[in-house]
Amino acid sequence: MVPISRQPFMSSGPTGMTFRIQRDSAGDGDILRLAGRIQGEYLEELIQQVKRRPGTVLDLEEVALVDASVVRFLRDCERDGVKLRHCPRFIREWIGREDDDPEEVKRQGG
Repeated sequence: MVPISRQPFMSSGPTGMTFRIQRDSAGDGDILRLAGRIQGEYLEELIQQVKRRPGTVLDLEEVALVDASVVRFLRDCERDGVKLRHCPRFIREWIGREDDDPEEVKRQGG
């Protein structure tokens, strides 16, 4: 896939670790390449980026750390049909634990 456009978003948190979003656009959808430490404070920007175009894929290959709110967001993205590419094992396992959490089931109305 040849990228048509790239629109990077970068932010540096209080720990000095950087979070980066790079959008690669091609005919049938976008790939958002995420890198660094993703915290809840960045969710609004990430949500906007995902909603911009149907068929978005999240590439998590360069993600180093996430917090619980981001894991719940990623879980919900998958439920809504967003593909998670190169999802690190620790994130995949955490998503699975969130699915098994009885408190989360209550919050979801189950």
